Amino acid sequence: MALRQSAIPCRLRDAREVLELLGELEPTAPGLVPMALWRPEGTVSKAVRERQIAYGVVARKG
Repeated sequence: MALRQSAIPCRLRDAREVLELLGELEPTAPGLVPMALWRPEGTVSKAVRERQIAYGVVARKG
């Protein structure tokens, strides 16, 4: 697998695992969303949405 041969280590995580990384931080709007949807006012093609591999999240201390 290409990820194992990369000079920069990478660990793929699903949405649940990303939220677990927050620990005691509380997600705030827009919460956890695919990066392609981070700026809803922007134009994102269907092809980009279907190939989404990254999430973004905003969180704060509770």
